[in-house]
Amino acid sequence: MPPIRSRAIPIALVLSLLLTYAYAWRRRHYSDIEITSRAQLIVVAALDPFSIILAVHTNSVGGLESWDYLANIKIAEVLKGTIEYRII
Repeated sequence: MPPIRSRAIPIALVLSLLLTYAYAWRRRHYSDIEITSRAQLIVVAALDPFSIILAVHTNSVGGLESWDYLANIKIAEVLKGTIEYRII
């Protein structure tokens, strides 16, 4: 008969894998028909490569910095919905 310790390791491994499984990583699947019916705007567009800028934000309290990028999107064709401008 094998020692209890050698049987406990596989059992502990299986339990740890089952208990650490995160359902937050699983996303619900939506069909293309459902996505397009819910969308208010569907366009064919391209990113303007010359419009990309780095925006640095400094916190006045702690001096911490954060940043993000800003860019323009040029809309070539509107498939669903209406828009005023061709650049977002």
